[in-house]
Amino acid sequence: MALLLLTVPLGSATQRPAMTYEQLTISSAAVMLDQSKMTGMAGGQGVLQGAEVRMRCDGTAPSTTVGVPIQVGSTINFTNLIDARLCQFLRTTGTDGLLNVQYFAP
Repeated sequence: MALLLLTVPLGSATQRPAMTYEQLTISSAAVMLDQSKMTGMAGGQGVLQGAEVRMRCDGTAPSTTVGVPIQVGSTINFTNLIDARLCQFLRTTGTDGLLNVQYFAP
């Protein structure tokens, strides 16, 4: 799987024009990225706000204790959108998280 999770300054993503955008509310039921927003895109970058969440990109939903924990303020770089289509997110507390994602043209 070619998904990269790291914290980087937001300025690094602004070198390419964003083509589509989504704000994903991450609540108590696992949610996925909007696949229609990824069509024709080369990659994307998301920033988590609000609350810690967990992520799995193997086609299985995370739980509050299983999955990659993502802290508020973390940046997620989606370098392979084919794999990103399998990613699911779930909040770990009683507060929803918001993942703001910009997808970039090739």
